Amino acid sequence: MEAEYMALSDAARELSTHITFFNSISIELPVPILYTDNQAAESIAKHEPEYQPSKHIDVRYHFIRDYFGKGTFDIKHIPGDQQIADILTKPLPRIKHYRIVQALRLD
Repeated sequence: MEAEYMALSDAARELSTHITFFNSISIELPVPILYTDNQAAESIAKHEPEYQPSKHIDVRYHFIRDYFGKGTFDIKHIPGDQQIADILTKPLPRIKHYRIVQALRLD
């Protein structure tokens, strides 16, 4: 959960930089969505009370809560079996590999 939360925080930091850039050149974007397959990380980022045993996580990662609270972006859960990034991180069965290749339009 900790690693997923820190990765989500890093992605939010990168996303906020891109949002700032697009706003500076007067391009309005719809509210972007960060997807995560870890429900605990999502709950901590959304500051939901049932996941509070994370006091040891460094404060620098909790800025994601402020940005989410302001509506800068949304966070949504994506089931692990629909995670397209799996093709880059682990060996996959042939069928799942083929499905992801199609989803990425690499075929």
